[in-house]
Amino acid sequence: VQYGPPIIVPQGSTTEPDTVRAVTGELDAAIRRLTINAPDWDTVRALDVVRRLYQPQEISIEDRVELSRRFNQYYASVAGDPRVIDIMSRVRMYQQKLDELGLTDRELQRDLSKIEISARMIKHLILVAFWLPLTVPGAPLHIPTVAFARIAGPRLTPRKDVVATTKLLIGMLLVLLSYALAVSVLWWKVSWQWALAAAIVLPISGWATLRVLDRLRLVRRALGVLVRQLRFRREVAALRTERETLSNDVIRVVTEIKPEGLPQLFPADDPRRGDAGESSRAIKNADLDAELDKDAAQARAEGDPD
Repeated sequence: VQYGPPIIVPQGSTTEPDTVRAVTGELDAAIRRLTINAPDWDTVRALDVVRRLYQPQEISIEDRVELSRRFNQYYASVAGDPRVIDIMSRVRMYQQKLDELGLTDRELQRDLSKIEISARMIKHLILVAFWLPLTVPGAPLHIPTVAFARIAGPRLTPRKDVVATTKLLIGMLLVLLSYALAVSVLWWKVSWQWALAAAIVLPISGWATLRVLDRLRLVRRALGVLVRQLRFRREVAALRTERETLSNDVIRVVTEIKPEGLPQLFPADDPRRGDAGESSRAIKNADLDAELDKDAAQARAEGDPD
């Protein structure tokens, strides 16, 4: 979530049409400054990749948000520049190659070893084994709900940009209804003690189910990365070299076209660009930042643009 500066409505302002239109126009301009005014989803993804290629490693989440806000604010004014057109074209080709290999920019950048990837998979599998027994009590309620939400979500909304939200709302509604029905039936047919136990156990089981599904998703991703690194070693190495060249060109173009008077958040000679490694905090921030890219890549592969 990005926040801009507050809009101050002068005290004593009237509700005359001209005043309302002025405030509405100011709101519209403020919202546009915080959004990517792009014609399609591919442009949105390309701009996010440009930001990742430009930013140093050792920066905070707050700096990443501010950098993203600046790209969002100024992209429309420079979109027609030949240098920007060339960079965006190359970035799209780079992103397409990543998609074809099933990798994200973050995974390519970190160059994880096979041992590290395997260790992550084992860690996730251990957590799956821990949470899995807790999923059993609510499985008869949760499995049909998840399946129905996944199938019905794209069919119950005419807008493709809110499919994920629709799935979430459907899942939450069905889960709550199924919980209420199960507790009511136990109260009516068995006893209030069993109903109370179900009211406590079912939410815990639901939480465990979410944890298991999330960990299995991470295991699938890690396994995919490991297999592709072993299978496409040459392609991955070439793409990593291309990333380095593209990153240097992005830094150069951003430096050249930035508006006059705008302080550069990360100059080309920023010492953090030369860091050989990342601190644990930087790794955590970058991994959190990369979750959006991973989800977008997965949604694209499944034909779900949100």
